[in-house]
Amino acid sequence: MLGVPQIRDKEGRFWDIKIDLWNLRRVRQALDINLLEILEKESSLGHELDDPVRSVELIWCLCQPQAAEREISEQSFWEALDQDMLDAAGLAILEGLANFSRAAVRPAMAKVAEKTRKLQETLSARVVAVLASGELDRMLDAEMSKLLQAGSGEQNEKESPPPAAPASGQTTSSITASNSLDSSGTLEPSI
Repeated sequence: MLGVPQIRDKEGRFWDIKIDLWNLRRVRQALDINLLEILEKESSLGHELDDPVRSVELIWCLCQPQAAEREISEQSFWEALDQDMLDAAGLAILEGLANFSRAAVRPAMAKVAEKTRKLQETLSARVVAVLASGELDRMLDAEMSKLLQAGSGEQNEKESPPPAAPASGQTTSSITASNSLDSSGTLEPSI
């Protein structure tokens, strides 16, 4: 059996992500989540855990006994988390499930965890490369330019009110010529 996967929070504290029958039961009772379904094709669990709040609820459920031993409140635990920790926790859960699985399935589960880790590393490297290349800045500048151009066209339309309809017997030009501003700056037609 492999070691128990761990995650580290912003405070530098390490937390074991142990998947065993007791924790599977606790998670199922507290959150109505069956962690053993995480890799099933029809399972919505992966999408559900894309929600950071739901993910932290799961992590808290797995780590709560450790927090109690250390006298760390739930609020302090939540406040010490960030997106990096959530990503690490997702991997740790996969590794924990690999450790928990039957010997015949364990290598495949470990491979899923490793492939997931490599995917996260690749995606992170791509983001860093895009930021370093200036490509993102160019894309954002182009989009801002489009929005500003579209917005200025809308603004010009808003600034020039439509002409007033002529009163019976008057033409548009006679209404325009006889309009005046009242004391509040509002245009009043004088007919």
